[in-house]
Amino acid sequence: MIDRKTKLIFGLVFLLASGFLYTMERLNRYIYWFAQTSTGEFPTNPDMQLIYQNLFIPVFLLISILFFIWYFYESWQHNN
Repeated sequence: MIDRKTKLIFGLVFLLASGFLYTMERLNRYIYWFAQTSTGEFPTNPDMQLIYQNLFIPVFLLISILFFIWYFYESWQHNN
């Protein structure tokens, strides 16, 4: 059985992983846009992908929310 502290740590790790992946994906889009403008194509705005095109971001976010709910539910039961 997983203790309460481990559930909180797992929730934080999955939340940070989804945020990191989202940030890296946006950074990738800006670098690609900068490379396009350097070659002369000159798009006015970078082509940003939606958050749901990368399956790992919403899955990791959902897993982190479930770990947080599980942690707070057990903390609430422990106090009552």
